[in-house]
Amino acid sequence: MLTRGGNRGGLLRVLRCDARILQRALGSRGINLSRLSLGVELNEPATSNWTSGTSVKFEHIRPVNNDGRSIARDHDGFPLTCSGNLHDNMIILKQESGYADVNDNSFLKVNFQMEQGLPLVPKSLTFNRVKCAVSKGIKLGPTFLVTSLTGGSIVGDMAPYQAFAIGGLGSVRGYGEGAVGAGRLCLVANCEYTVPLVRINKIIYACY
Repeated sequence: MLTRGGNRGGLLRVLRCDARILQRALGSRGINLSRLSLGVELNEPATSNWTSGTSVKFEHIRPVNNDGRSIARDHDGFPLTCSGNLHDNMIILKQESGYADVNDNSFLKVNFQMEQGLPLVPKSLTFNRVKCAVSKGIKLGPTFLVTSLTGGSIVGDMAPYQAFAIGGLGSVRGYGEGAVGAGRLCLVANCEYTVPLVRINKIIYACY
């Protein structure tokens, strides 16, 4: 990863080149993502409880097997890319805003992300992806109650690895990432109630 940064006019300018292999379950065993990205990020300084950032990046994504060889389909014959080829290219304009209010007795966190795929290179993916997450925690004596709501939508081109994955610690506990389902639309509501029991923390949770 190569990173350069500077602070001018209240904005942090970052040039980043990132090449890595991501381990992610795509509904089939032995499938990974090789991702090469190059982009610029503009992060505004935090004001009060708000943060905001904008980025533009180019991404070249290849599904690969455990041996590092490019693959276009999974074991069931379903395509792993939107283009149907061995790779996808995309230029993404992303806007992200966040709000956090935390104290000893409660917290409130809000995160909003919007990604727009720009058709600036041949066969690049064109899409709009929006995701919003809100979580609220309240201390109730020795116990703690946390509720959260996450929703998202994708319009336009979509590769399987871009789908909203439901399952895992970030959404529905007790399941692996994407084990519950995945798709263009998602809405997940969580409620967790933490009760201390003789030096052992037990958590009761429910997902809808």
